[in-house]
Amino acid sequence: MGRGKSLRRELSFIELNPEYAIIYHQLRKEARVWNSTSQYWLGRECERRADALLRGDLANYKSVKHSESLYFS
Repeated sequence: MGRGKSLRRELSFIELNPEYAIIYHQLRKEARVWNSTSQYWLGRECERRADALLRGDLANYKSVKHSESLYFS
């Protein structure tokens, strides 16, 4: 039936670029810290940037919003 044929998946952006994998994990950790200290808007910004890295969207990752604009939105 399907013997000998193995399914192969494409490597993700994070797997192909280990330097961004480190940044991804740092952003996830920062999001946890911000969320645990009730700074939800800063945690959401870290999550947004980490998700952009996971998708391989470097332009969205590099766009940084300042904390005063996050607080008042």
